[in-house]
Amino acid sequence: MLKNYFKIDENITLNNFLKELKDKKNSHYIILETTPESFVDIRTLALKLGNLDEKLKNLKKRLSTAKKDYLNFLINSGDRVIKTQEDTYYDFVSALKEILESNSDTLNKTLQEINKHEVFALNETDKITNARNLFLQKRINLLPVIEKLEIIGEVRPIDLLVGALCDTDNAKMDYYSKKRENTTNLPIVNIMNKRPLLFNKNDTLKNLIQTMIDKKLPSLIITNDDDSLHSTVSYSDIFKLIKSELTVQDEYLVEYSGGKELYDEEFDLIKDFADKLMKKIVKMSNYDNLKLSFKLIGEKDTGHQHKFIIKALLSHGNKTLHVEKEISTGTSDELFNDKIKSKWNIPQTAQETLKALEKKVIDEKRKMTIRV
Repeated sequence: MLKNYFKIDENITLNNFLKELKDKKNSHYIILETTPESFVDIRTLALKLGNLDEKLKNLKKRLSTAKKDYLNFLINSGDRVIKTQEDTYYDFVSALKEILESNSDTLNKTLQEINKHEVFALNETDKITNARNLFLQKRINLLPVIEKLEIIGEVRPIDLLVGALCDTDNAKMDYYSKKRENTTNLPIVNIMNKRPLLFNKNDTLKNLIQTMIDKKLPSLIITNDDDSLHSTVSYSDIFKLIKSELTVQDEYLVEYSGGKELYDEEFDLIKDFADKLMKKIVKMSNYDNLKLSFKLIGEKDTGHQHKFIIKALLSHGNKTLHVEKEISTGTSDELFNDKIKSKWNIPQTAQETLKALEKKVIDEKRKMTIRV
């Protein structure tokens, strides 16, 4: 259950919000009192901080609602915070607690057994703007600061709000406040944490997760035996690693309407294909809800003019993809209709509809990959 947040009106300006942020600096999220409910995470606020007169509502994201098990929803969606149907909030820390309680064998793996990815780091002379650009471009939560491979500090997105998070009687921070427009050109040493938490590569994933939970940190630095930089591990890395180990029930939901227009054999064929398709879709995207509707216009078993419409709607939160197809006789000529009826294949048309939906998911994923 998420406790590390607070609620606030969406019309408050960044300037007014930052004045009180230092009293709530352990908060990761701002839950906005909107309909539908929205949120702003502190990371987004730190990276997109610009006009201080801008209102929080311009940085908000819609809060997704988990219809089923929230752990699987978080792991599969990539969201950092969600809401349940019981009006409870959960985030990555909540998910890590569930993973820790699962007693999965994966928890006993050493950190060097986790697949390494490209690690980005800074020197203490690099400018603050370099850190901001890396956070935005690489979508990461942590940058080690190194000198000749020795780790001398770390920077997180929230450190970019240093002027707002420190006491106003601090001379250095007073200088930042007066020269706010120039602070991003200062060396990173001015805002970095000089005592970062470090984990040796031979330590276990279980110990790392426990520290993430205790400190509410989304990422940590991993070192080699000589204390040089080995890698970083984030909660999303853990989600990917643990996903195949957990028993995931009801990853997706398929809803049908108008099924009475189908014969039992037709409906069974469509359901089987829809289930197989959704298992593929949830592995390559965060879409987890499929709605299939069937509508017959006219009499299916007569020679009169009629059509059958199939609609497929794929969604996750406020994201949707839609495909619609129809079979139509197009005429009231009975002899022509007899030929059309021989090709009247509703399961096949439903499969074509679902394949078109799958193609949209693939195209969307390809565009996101190119953009990144």
